[in-house]
Amino acid sequence: MAPSDLPIITPVDSTVYATVQLSSSEQVEEAVQRAAKAQKEWKKVPIKGRVEMGRKFLAAVGAREAELAKELTMQMGRPIRYTPGEIKGTQDRGKYMVDVAEEALKDVEIEDPALAGKFKRFIRKEAVGVVLIVAPWNYPYLSSLNGVLPSILAGNSVILKHSSQTPL
Repeated sequence: MAPSDLPIITPVDSTVYATVQLSSSEQVEEAVQRAAKAQKEWKKVPIKGRVEMGRKFLAAVGAREAELAKELTMQMGRPIRYTPGEIKGTQDRGKYMVDVAEEALKDVEIEDPALAGKFKRFIRKEAVGVVLIVAPWNYPYLSSLNGVLPSILAGNSVILKHSSQTPL
């Protein structure tokens, strides 16, 4: 194992379940630059397109539900009978987010009779750029989704810093 490798010790039997390579400072900087470049194009994708990508992502999660549940158990030691609940909760939360995204992200018009016919006032929600999400270990899929999916739907790019206990 190289010094830049992180062993994932499973609480199930205290063995090394997997090993992930840690990113160097240079790799992190490169990831930030790539995310910033990608975000400039991503924010141009209409909300309907971003919602469609969110739905495809959720379908992919659903297709791998059993695999993700086992992986979660091995990483954090949660009994396998409980891990499908996090996967389902993640899917349900994600479905809600994509279902309300268009309404939540549309312009909010502000009516002001004193300015009628002179000005159109509104609040526009715009992407901010690259968003860093720091995910906890205890509900890694659900907690990550709570930050990642709304950020993506809003036109941002995301860099996810996962927990060292649940990095997969």
